[in-house]
Amino acid sequence: MAYALKDINQNEVQGITLEGHGREGIDASIDHSHTIGWFTSMFPVKLELQSTVRESIRSIKESLRSIPNKGIGFGVFAVEKGTGYTHNDLVPISFNYLGQFGTQHGDWQLYPKAVGLACTRLTETII
Repeated sequence: MAYALKDINQNEVQGITLEGHGREGIDASIDHSHTIGWFTSMFPVKLELQSTVRESIRSIKESLRSIPNKGIGFGVFAVEKGTGYTHNDLVPISFNYLGQFGTQHGDWQLYPKAVGLACTRLTETII
């Protein structure tokens, strides 16, 4: 993604908003087993290109792994007075890994129609 964005804006450093499902096991006292759905977390991430693709992958991978609690908590941090951050600091280019959809099981399947505003906003941002 960083290289694709560089082709558009020629910047070596890219900012994106990463979206997570929010169900990470960040505390043993939190039991998600009786819940359904996602507790979406969104947080800013810096993708910094290095001199080679290999170094870029390694650097970005390490920086993503160093994010505390996989980004859970940025929302609270962003509304806390005195931090200097707000939800406006979330870059309009976002990434959400939806998992693997190689097979369809039972009643669960991909929705066959366009997803609407999210795709439209990304297209408008890039153009």
